[in-house]
Amino acid sequence: MLQNVGKKVNWLIQGKGSVAATAQTMITMVGILAINVLTGIITARTLGPEGRGEQAALILWPEFMANVITLGIPSALVYNLRRYPEERSNFFSAAVILCSILGIGSATVGILFLPQWLSQYPTETIRMAQLLMPIVPIFLLAQLFALALDASSQFAISNIGRYMMPLGTLLLLYGLVISHNITPYTAALAYILPGIVVFLFRLAYLRKVFKFQWSGLTKTYRRLMSYGVRSYGVELVKTLSGKLSQVVIVGLLSSSNLGIYVVALNLSRMMNVFQTSFVTVLFPTVAGRPRKEVVALTGRAVRVSLALSCLAGIIVSFLAPVLLNVLYGEKFLAAIAVFRILLVEIIISGTVWVFLQAFMAVGKPGFVTLLQGLGVAISIPLMFLLVPVYGLEGAGMALLCSSFTRLILVYLSYGFILKVQPPSLLLNKQDIDFIWHSIRSR
Repeated sequence: MLQNVGKKVNWLIQGKGSVAATAQTMITMVGILAINVLTGIITARTLGPEGRGEQAALILWPEFMANVITLGIPSALVYNLRRYPEERSNFFSAAVILCSILGIGSATVGILFLPQWLSQYPTETIRMAQLLMPIVPIFLLAQLFALALDASSQFAISNIGRYMMPLGTLLLLYGLVISHNITPYTAALAYILPGIVVFLFRLAYLRKVFKFQWSGLTKTYRRLMSYGVRSYGVELVKTLSGKLSQVVIVGLLSSSNLGIYVVALNLSRMMNVFQTSFVTVLFPTVAGRPRKEVVALTGRAVRVSLALSCLAGIIVSFLAPVLLNVLYGEKFLAAIAVFRILLVEIIISGTVWVFLQAFMAVGKPGFVTLLQGLGVAISIPLMFLLVPVYGLEGAGMALLCSSFTRLILVYLSYGFILKVQPPSLLLNKQDIDFIWHSIRSR
């Protein structure tokens, strides 16, 4: 009995199959979620809604600018590493150079742009936000390195880095609290500095995996950009759907309302743990496989992740008042309504992102980019229309409308673009049997 349990635990830690990798990633995501809840509690209770809003405004921009400027290079690297493993060092080298250039350019634009968009904030907040912008290239490269590890099936190493960032933030925040030095600015640095450490950790490891080179990459640049530009719209949509509401609210509402909204948004993102875990493993696993196999595996991932997130979402929605009061305090109870809206939205948008992996895997991201762009375009005017009238709830409703539109468009595009029957959304006996047998066979 104990020996059998030991085998299961060893499989969860060191298993190499897709089910084991998904389980490992999900465990990692749950751990990260728990740490993020703790960091959110610390910042919310020590800084209050206004201070939490200022801190959120500071750390929002480096991550947002890094994700907006990718041009699809990280996804293009994964696709080409899986399809052309004999050229892995060439593709990795070219991707690093391209992302470095893009990151530096994005940081420069951010430094020039921030004073206009943060005009209602104190001058010292604007200056601090500008000082943090040079971190953009590091964030972009850290993201690239994580996907390179996933594409090389180094999920354990990749997951260590994912743990290090929130854990480092938690330790730094705790140190700031006990030393009575926590402010919106020092808290922002606590979120930024661990990312630099993870970047260096991944860089040191990947230097052993890939042989870096500077020359003879012209053809490789073209191949990366060809796939990257076509997939860029999909990645941009994902970034905008997750961060656009905060960007708009920064410019439309007070720092106090931003603090309340960020707490609701971050707490609702816990539902994304299931879809994110599946996507992390799914794309590197199915990239380059036959179309029918890709669709079948994607359909199973959609059904399992959707069932898990819906079950968890119902429970969390019911407990929302208790969670917000106990974790963050009475000042954040105003987030209950928007929190429930955002729970539904993240489940839908997460399902869309899993659906998209089939198009990415068969090398047809361009069609999806167009359809996804139409969905996100709806949220931009809705934000400016609904946020001034309905406040925080208006931001949630705008995101929900966008995600639902994208779900319909992506589902229909299976027939129009891939010429196959769209996968069912309902969990079936075959899905349950597959997971059960995969676990029992270890």
